[in-house]
Amino acid sequence: MNARQWGRGDRRRLTTKEIPAAVLALVDERQGGRFCVLCRELGIETPSEEPLQIDHRQPLSEGGDNHHLNLRWLCRAHNCGRGSRKEAEPRTPTWARKRREEPEGLVVLLRGIPGAGKSTYARSQFPGAVVLGTDRYFSRPDGSYRFEASRLGAAHEACLRDFRAAVAQARTPIVVDKCNLTWRAIEPYVLTARGAGYELRVVTLLADPATCWRRNQHDVPRDKVFELARILDGVRLPAWIPTKTVRTEEAAAAPAVENARPHPFRHWPTREDL
Repeated sequence: MNARQWGRGDRRRLTTKEIPAAVLALVDERQGGRFCVLCRELGIETPSEEPLQIDHRQPLSEGGDNHHLNLRWLCRAHNCGRGSRKEAEPRTPTWARKRREEPEGLVVLLRGIPGAGKSTYARSQFPGAVVLGTDRYFSRPDGSYRFEASRLGAAHEACLRDFRAAVAQARTPIVVDKCNLTWRAIEPYVLTARGAGYELRVVTLLADPATCWRRNQHDVPRDKVFELARILDGVRLPAWIPTKTVRTEEAAAAPAVENARPHPFRHWPTREDL
């Protein structure tokens, strides 16, 4: 039987091992990976030692079946604790409640197009912080700056390595000063910070693209600045991430706006969401 049709109308109680691998692969594809969906909704990372189990979105006792569209992955704590309860919000599992309540430190992710004032904001708001970014990988010994597109990927990888090293050394606060326009760009930083118990803040700096083009110090072309501004405007981050939007116009910065409009989804975003 085709994996996409398997389990339709089948209400047998099966263990995860009894479900065909092809069906589990369809669940992975729909979720965007194999992880506990309730842990992701809570913004916590499931420990590697916590096993994942298949759960029925609509319980078998209420007419659900074993079709792949009715299946999802849950950690053992969420799956065993769910039972027949109907809850509006998922409960935090015991292993997560046992973690220390005090954060290990602070991580600030700055978002904005070139010339938005990210570096100035970092210096003024977080003096003495560990500031990481990609700019220094294009800076020459004489202090000049030369961007090379062929080295951009390596620069991002090096920035992430430096960030993980700073977290491993328990340094705080840590400010990541680069464009960070999309969820894909900031996701590894979010995962690392959350996994280490750091408090996370995302600050988006906004300004008129024409103003940003005039004052950006790295000679980014005007068309590129406007293209990046359109990308930034179209991206919405998950609602559970603490966000703050600050306007950095030349005349005077407008009051900061807390909790900028989030993306409507509550689950962990997948490639299709972006």
